[in-house]
Amino acid sequence: MKKQQGVAAIILVLVLIPLFGSVFFALEGTRYIQKKTRLADASEAAALAVTDQNPNKLNIYTEKSKQNRKQLDNYPLASAYINSYVRNINKDTDNIIITPEIFINKNKNSDKKSYYQYNVNVTTTHNSWFVNELIPSFNQTQDITAAALARNYPRLTGDQPIDLVFVADFSGSMQGDKIIKLKESIKIISNEILNNSNSNSNSNRIAFTAFSDFTQTKYDNKKNYTAILYKNNTWIEKKVKRKILPQSVISGYWYGSYNYSNIVSTFIDHENKIITRGRLYNFYDIPLTNNQVKLIKKINHMHPNGSTSAYEGIMRGAQLLYKDKYRGKDLTKIQSYNNRKKILILLSDGEESDPSILKNLVNNKLCKNIRKNFSTDNNKMFMGMVGIGYRASDNDVFHKCFDGIYETEYHLITDSNIIDVDDLSTLTDKIKELIRKGQQTDGISKLSDGQN
Repeated sequence: MKKQQGVAAIILVLVLIPLFGSVFFALEGTRYIQKKTRLADASEAAALAVTDQNPNKLNIYTEKSKQNRKQLDNYPLASAYINSYVRNINKDTDNIIITPEIFINKNKNSDKKSYYQYNVNVTTTHNSWFVNELIPSFNQTQDITAAALARNYPRLTGDQPIDLVFVADFSGSMQGDKIIKLKESIKIISNEILNNSNSNSNSNRIAFTAFSDFTQTKYDNKKNYTAILYKNNTWIEKKVKRKILPQSVISGYWYGSYNYSNIVSTFIDHENKIITRGRLYNFYDIPLTNNQVKLIKKINHMHPNGSTSAYEGIMRGAQLLYKDKYRGKDLTKIQSYNNRKKILILLSDGEESDPSILKNLVNNKLCKNIRKNFSTDNNKMFMGMVGIGYRASDNDVFHKCFDGIYETEYHLITDSNIIDVDDLSTLTDKIKELIRKGQQTDGISKLSDGQN
């Protein structure tokens, strides 16, 4: 009997070893399955967060593909998500590889949308709880892997309707490839923004003004109208007869000293024009419109000529916005107008013919005054500039005019709204980048299975 008890005890021990091993293995396996699930959730959250918040995404969206493939290792934002979702990761062993990629659809007949994406691959290492050579168990340390892919489909406009003014350099130096690409970019962007919108109060609108020595306004079917010009430090009126009229607040045609402070404070509601000698240039401004076909048709018939006076374009662009500013007392209409995002984009390829004029205007708060006219507490006007084959970012006056200044608890932060374009093939994307920034929209980010 005792022998049988001894045998039974041995059998029991032999049975308990795999039994306990199975229990421990099941517990450990369940733990790792849970961690695998949590890591999958974490990688998806990290992919969405990186895609939506990565500060480099706009550069990735516009740079050449060979630069897009570089890997971003141990990206802090992704790591924060992983460590928040998954506990007990061995210190410094989490390996996060983030691969950015871009797809730009250049086929106008294809329905595929352009996008940029981030592929997040994560490997975490954990210490096993039950490790024994006698019973089934996991290794001393166990790696768990997961991957997720998120894409962002950029869009130019957000929930707010926008009033966008293109202030385009049409000086002689823009002839050739520059003006061709500029027109092409405006066509692509206006098609995306206007999208054949109908004439309702919430539709997006675009205005256009071209400048060289001055800007010009076209008057159809009118023979008599009033020209207002700034001369001898005062506004004067003059009757004229022309279909296309050059306009300027101050111009090289009128010599003498100018009261810049007075000009800045009063120009916005003056149809400021000036009569010049000689033939007129083949461009003119176009008021705010939601008709993309008519807008592009008019721009395509314009041609550059003359020197460069960007201040004329900046001021005229502000006037085009001001023409449609609601100044009544209807609260509904006031709210509707204030909800529209106002954006002014300057496109230029060179320095001013007379830099002192723009400098004096900016020093007298020209750009600040323009923003003030179109901003509310919750909806600030945006002004930006694109240098076309030109280092506009090296010009302090442009920075003073276009850069955004934000106040924090401790100091002021300057945010540059100037982009230099050396490669004309990227012009459209760079202009879009500024518009997205002004509209404060980052597109739509969503998880993807990698299929188009």
